[in-house]
Amino acid sequence: MIDQKNILVTGGTSGIGEEIAKSLYNNGNKIFVTYRNEKKIKDWQKKDSKRICMIEVDFNNESKVQKLYTQIEKSKINIDILINNAGIYNFQKLINLRINDLKNEFNINCFIPTLLSCAFAKQQKKNKKFGNIINILSFATIIPSFGRATYAASKTAFSVFTKTMAAEFYAMGIARVNGIIPGVIPTKMNLRNIKKNKKKLLQPISIGKFGSTKDISNITNFLISEEADYLNGSIIDVSGGKFLIQNQEDAR
Repeated sequence: MIDQKNILVTGGTSGIGEEIAKSLYNNGNKIFVTYRNEKKIKDWQKKDSKRICMIEVDFNNESKVQKLYTQIEKSKINIDILINNAGIYNFQKLINLRINDLKNEFNINCFIPTLLSCAFAKQQKKNKKFGNIINILSFATIIPSFGRATYAASKTAFSVFTKTMAAEFYAMGIARVNGIIPGVIPTKMNLRNIKKNKKKLLQPISIGKFGSTKDISNITNFLISEEADYLNGSIIDVSGGKFLIQNQEDAR
């Protein structure tokens, strides 16, 4: 259990983001959750208006995102912890790549969370507070996947920003910044593909099983705790030991 904090979780109505938000809420924190589609808001997120604040924002709409930056910078409620979880990925062969495809994925996966982190940092500096930023990255920053080069590139760029933020923000007394690389985590978004390619996806994972959203929320809770005070700029691989060696199947 940690002391109650005000925590902003982007994309917290499904998958990894929802589990992180639920875990942080169950630990006694006040959570602010961004959402795009009201239909995705879960029942548990409607039950406690004192400790759960839902914020509608479409990360594809620059004016609404800018409004969110301003709200954070000027808010009387100090956000102690920022969890940058929202992201998108699209299948696209490079030969068919268009400039708008690049802009869209880089905006949502890199530019917006980076600027959101800067808004958070300004608020921390103004209020003379010290906080935490956790960035949800991707295994694609280690090995990209076919058809998802733009996703890998955008998440890799955000990984670089994560380390730079960590160095600059800590030196300014603003925040610790760390990243998490989830492995294959079954969610509604990818469940169909996982079922279809289960054997192939399991093959390179040394532990021999898929992860869960709870595995990611557990690491998140650790990273924002006092026990992780000496971690800054760390990128934690939570993939079950994926591709530790090229021929993992021969080790079984």
